Amino acid sequence: MGKKTLIYKNDEIDIGKIFIILWNLKIKITLIALISFVIFVGYDNSRPKKPNVFKNTLTIKSAKENEFFILKSLQNEIVNVNKFKKDTLRENLTDVTNYNVKVLHRFIEELLDYQELVSVLKKNENIKKDISQLSEYDKQQKLYGYTKLFTVEKSPSETQNHEYTLRFTWQGDQGESIDILDQVLKLALMNLRASILKELEDNYKNEKEFIVNRDLRRIKYLLDQSELAKKLGIIRSVNKYNLDLSTNLDFSENNLAIPYYLRGSDAIDMEINLFKNRKYSELEDIENKISLLQKRDIEFVDYNIFLLDSKLQNVNNTLSLSLTILLSLIIGVVCAFIFNAFQSYQDTGKRRTN
Repeated sequence: MGKKTLIYKNDEIDIGKIFIILWNLKIKITLIALISFVIFVGYDNSRPKKPNVFKNTLTIKSAKENEFFILKSLQNEIVNVNKFKKDTLRENLTDVTNYNVKVLHRFIEELLDYQELVSVLKKNENIKKDISQLSEYDKQQKLYGYTKLFTVEKSPSETQNHEYTLRFTWQGDQGESIDILDQVLKLALMNLRASILKELEDNYKNEKEFIVNRDLRRIKYLLDQSELAKKLGIIRSVNKYNLDLSTNLDFSENNLAIPYYLRGSDAIDMEINLFKNRKYSELEDIENKISLLQKRDIEFVDYNIFLLDSKLQNVNNTLSLSLTILLSLIIGVVCAFIFNAFQSYQDTGKRRTN
């Protein structure tokens, strides 16, 4: 017996013997540790893992009031284009102080119709694969089911409703969830901008149509009055009623205090030519301003996608590399001591037999 394998000496553990055993069995320990490591890694990789779930939170605030000064001024200018009192424009401009808050509320309404979210999710590759085999009805039902993961709430600390908190929970890649949210917000902003500018254009067209039609009605009325004046032989104004015919009268023919043909066909024809040759310079000025506004970059709401708070909600319990190595070594050492004890028992049995 060249090697003594007992680890007890005088009922005490002999540390030196332990190291000798470990050294003598180093190959067996290494092999057992490697086998254990492979088993641990294989088991850990074969376990079904839950996909990561991220909860994204973003604060959306109203933009600064001066962002909308040009827009609101132009809206008021369109409204007042038919007004004779120009100071009305100055009175209406006070509305701009709350316009940024109204725009914020409209943006939130745009988000909560979920059309932008569904539009973005339709183009997501993972979702496209998931719903590819479904019917159109089931596809829509599945897509709108994702809207439950998307919520917008008024911030509890904000008393004046100038701030909202957007929450979006996403199962999958973190970068993908941020990208989806970024696309949804940009699309909602684009739709909001288009909606506001379209309203502006529609209001302008309505006002322009009203003015043009009013002038056409006026021309028709003047043509009738001119023809009547010519038939009566009234070429120049006749003031047999001793009235001031030079007084500026309302364009509405219903407000005339005297028969209009008494002004004479010459004066009426001149007025007709003025209406026909009218340039509508005020309307052209508004149209140019609308064109410039469409090219202007307006910050309708205030948010920063880079300040988005994204937190992992679930954690998959996986064995770390260091822990796997440590457990493998422990198993290797334990097996080595078991092997050593078994070998010592066999040696003792042989000695007794001899």
